[in-house]
Amino acid sequence: MIKEIRSYYPSVGLPLSLADLGITQAEQLNSLAEYMAKPDNVRMQSIFPKISAAAIRETLTKLV
Repeated sequence: MIKEIRSYYPSVGLPLSLADLGITQAEQLNSLAEYMAKPDNVRMQSIFPKISAAAIRETLTKLV
């Protein structure tokens, strides 16, 4: 399934990496993780209640 996704995403203009989103520096990654972990981020908090910026940052760095 991953192979299918990796070939499909570019065909419809979706990013495959953080670099594709313009996130190339640790400071940008930290800002993204902080934003995603905000208590008022309903989308993220409804799926992962009380998730921390550190947990998000750790996960995102594994995906790079």
